[in-house]
Amino acid sequence: MPAGRNEIGNTTAIILVNGTKLKDINLPQATEVVGPRVIDFGDELKTGTNEIAIQRAGDNSAMQTNVITSYYVPWAQSEATETENFKAGDTRALKLKVDFDRREAKIGEAVTCRVEAERIGFAGYGMMIAEIGLPPGVEVDRESLEKAKQNGVDGYEVQPDKVVFYLWPSAGGSHFQFMFRPRFGMNAMSAPSILYDYYNPEANAAVVPIGFSVQ
Repeated sequence: MPAGRNEIGNTTAIILVNGTKLKDINLPQATEVVGPRVIDFGDELKTGTNEIAIQRAGDNSAMQTNVITSYYVPWAQSEATETENFKAGDTRALKLKVDFDRREAKIGEAVTCRVEAERIGFAGYGMMIAEIGLPPGVEVDRESLEKAKQNGVDGYEVQPDKVVFYLWPSAGGSHFQFMFRPRFGMNAMSAPSILYDYYNPEANAAVVPIGFSVQ
């Protein structure tokens, strides 16, 4: 929450959404320690690009505002694609391909997941993270994960809904595979798979969840 001027008395700011006034808010004094103000925009937002402005009338002092948003995007309307995705950037691009050798399996039957991850224009950049989504209730083969470390994988971490791989970029990318086995019958979706730079997770190449049928 930005502070008001160093003078006695409250100052106010106006929140505008797409040019329309939403509400007035009281700003704290410069000496006050306060938490964030939570404001629900509700129906004021529209599909597509929205403009949010914070104005103070007759106040020329500096003001810093941090706006944090949370929202849901259906997979069908997201940038994620099925099996393979390419995320372009200003100076480099990310490419992720995730392929399961079967989507219908029996309980205890091995499923192999093949992964191709690449940063195109890799020179001078740091580590990448590949999160490969899993269907629920599977047992990941640790031996296959150790073998993956011989093919460009620096490390890994098994989580309930995914395996996180730590990759150092190289020319031609990283190509590796691992196995898992379903422990019970299901008709369920995996978690999504994403590839991103370690320090920039918001810019990522995403692959949509995959459906599995286990009998």
